Amino acid sequence: MKIRLAAFLVAVLFLRGVWIVHAQNPQTPPPSKLEKIKDDLYVILGEGGNTTVLLTDEGVILVDDKFERNYDDIVAKENRRCNLR
Repeated sequence: MKIRLAAFLVAVLFLRGVWIVHAQNPQTPPPSKLEKIKDDLYVILGEGGNTTVLLTDEGVILVDDKFERNYDDIVAKENRRCNLR
């Protein structure tokens, strides 16, 4: 009985360690896709939902519901779109 309990505890600790290592190394998100809806309205499609970009004379309105790890990709696409305007 004690051997089974010890084996069970070792297995639990091992799996917990594997989970911690996996959680600390998030996967890179897949590339997103920029689509033009109207002249000044764009949507960035990708992981975790869509991001809407509205270009105005006063600046950019960004509606974002994605993850923090998508930030660099979103900003790069937004800056590229603003520079083309």
